[in-house]
Amino acid sequence: MFGLLVTPKPLMDESLYGYLYRLAHTNGLAGLEVVAMHRSCMAAGQKEWVKIHSSLSWLLSVEELLHPATEAIKAWSPQHRKCCSQCLEESQHWRDLWDLTLVTCCPVHKNSLHDHCSVCGAQFKPGVMATFECTECGTSLSFGARSIRADPMALWVTCEFERRLRHAPTNSDPLSHLTINEFHELAKRFGVRESHSVLDKPLKLAGAGALAVAIPLATAAGQILKDWPHGFWAFLDKLAITRPAFFKVVVASTV
Repeated sequence: MFGLLVTPKPLMDESLYGYLYRLAHTNGLAGLEVVAMHRSCMAAGQKEWVKIHSSLSWLLSVEELLHPATEAIKAWSPQHRKCCSQCLEESQHWRDLWDLTLVTCCPVHKNSLHDHCSVCGAQFKPGVMATFECTECGTSLSFGARSIRADPMALWVTCEFERRLRHAPTNSDPLSHLTINEFHELAKRFGVRESHSVLDKPLKLAGAGALAVAIPLATAAGQILKDWPHGFWAFLDKLAITRPAFFKVVVASTV
């Protein structure tokens, strides 16, 4: 791939972004060098990466790598690194599921993901995907991270994303027809509206890829979407009580 000497085989659930960094590390290069190679090949119409691994996650996330979206809450945010330390203990590769903005939990271990070093507290930088160590203090990402049980609603949202990513049946029959991007759009809109109605301070959505923002959004979205459409009606009832003036405008605009 890209004319490099060593081309390791991607794992089934490996992130494209994570693989490029692993590929770089294997060949003694910087991660950004290989990402740049990837962009150049794509710009020239070359798609040799498809021959190596044409998973749904790679096909969907490649556009974000080439042309990052400018919207506040995009479906894919590989620039924000988050991981499950228990998963990395079992296999050191970056999971494609972790690149989705509203994925905040591990569906295997049922815990919240983490995006900062357990020892020095530094936010994960891109280099962690090559070495699986904190770029500031060298601590292994699988070391010492405190396992926090995932919120059930946020976990449900993560599982819905995973099932769509793996072409598996979803647990939400009324919403089962939605694609990953469509489900993200719905979860994003409800998550923003619901979370802002219960939090004292509005979220700064520009950093939605960070877990501090993504977890409240995913939790709020799950509360509405999990029991669709009943959760939606309950949300409207609460909105009518807490923000009657806004609710009248919404109703009037839909009539």
